[in-house]
Amino acid sequence: MTDQPLAVVTDHESLREAFRVAKALRNLSNAFCDDAGDFAEGHVDKCLGPTAARGIGPTTFDEFCKMFAVKFVMVPDLECEAAMQGVWQGRENRNVRDNAHRMSKELLARAQPLIFKEMSRRAAAARKIKIAAPLRAKIARRAARARWKKARAKLAASDADTMFAG
Repeated sequence: MTDQPLAVVTDHESLREAFRVAKALRNLSNAFCDDAGDFAEGHVDKCLGPTAARGIGPTTFDEFCKMFAVKFVMVPDLECEAAMQGVWQGRENRNVRDNAHRMSKELLARAQPLIFKEMSRRAAAARKIKIAAPLRAKIARRAARARWKKARAKLAASDADTMFAG
């Protein structure tokens, strides 16, 4: 067996053709492939047959690569790259992700409280602008009552603990 390329894949149809070539190279029938790949009867024919009634999904792709003993290697297409240069030059870069701007989960976890605090501060400022003064006062009174109720409950619990501790 040679390690020369069997096919060049540039789109979905050429991917189908590459799998057809690999299947023919191994002299495998559709029925055998259905059975060996644990596919439903007729699945391989629907994927690689002339009707191409089914697409090649991730599971089918993986199984075909294993069954036909092939792998795909990505290389730059210089002809296509030359055609795309004009499109790439005018693109907006603010949505491009690169590893230099990625944050670790640990760093995100450390920054999260600060981010939430800033978000709540901004939300409170926006709410203050939108809500009329009398309604803000009513909301503040409710919040104060809730805080005092919580403080009283905590105080009562601590008094009970000291009463029964002795």
